Amino acid sequence: MDIGDGNLTEQEKERVLEVLKTCNNAIAFSDVEKGRIDPRYAKPVRIYTIPHTQWNDAEWKFAQKEKEEVISFLKEKMASHVAEPSDSAYANRWFFLRKPNGKIRWIQDLQKVNAVTIRDVGSIPHTDILAEGAAGRSIYSVCDLFSGYDEIPSDPRNRHLTAMHTPLGLVHVMVVPMGWTNGVVVFQRAMVVVLKDFIPDKVEVFFDDFPIKGSVLKDETEVAPDVRRFVQQHLINIYAVLEQLDDVNLTVSGTKNQWAVSSIKILGFICDSRGRRADPAKLDKHLN
Repeated sequence: MDIGDGNLTEQEKERVLEVLKTCNNAIAFSDVEKGRIDPRYAKPVRIYTIPHTQWNDAEWKFAQKEKEEVISFLKEKMASHVAEPSDSAYANRWFFLRKPNGKIRWIQDLQKVNAVTIRDVGSIPHTDILAEGAAGRSIYSVCDLFSGYDEIPSDPRNRHLTAMHTPLGLVHVMVVPMGWTNGVVVFQRAMVVVLKDFIPDKVEVFFDDFPIKGSVLKDETEVAPDVRRFVQQHLINIYAVLEQLDDVNLTVSGTKNQWAVSSIKILGFICDSRGRRADPAKLDKHLN
């Protein structure tokens, strides 16, 4: 958890910690702590399809030495109500990728589901406009939902479409499936509904990541010893956003967020009080 980037006094850091402790129900560090969105804000997601024939793809062949790790991972997903046993007439391919931190990422091959899914034409945000809207602020925080798709359930009537053969038998997912063609649109729609009262003055929503924007004016008047007004105003906004997430039963990651920093990287840009500019790391990646 990153608090400040050299821009805060020690007293201001303490105040950030106090806010985060007060709103700890909206922060998750593990699968068992993550939320599941209140149906007042997003109903379980339907997968509408055109007429088609069922498919039955074979189980992924992983190395024997990985079997124990794969089974343990699947059990964790079942325990956290991300997946459950299935009696589906469908089976999709799937595999695991190794993350930089050594953990495994579950990847479903949903090409066949996507081929028969009726497209949702909901809006996807323009990255340039979002980055421009985040530029020129005195202070920022960046929130990242904890396994965002896992916090939005899918409708029980269509979970069978996501089934796959596993070492624990046929299993399907109970949440918006990663890689599903409408996943981005339905997720963005849900987050806009949840955070609409903060858009655009305080928050810009980009799927499961969103910056909380401080004031444009950097008012350094002290409202308490070593606590400046622009920081205190930002803490009020952090509290309000986290309280809203708690009310909705959503959780941000306890390890991926940045709190009360002077600059952020978002959508290929660096945003700070001076405006926005292209992230050199992203440019180098594209040029090389």
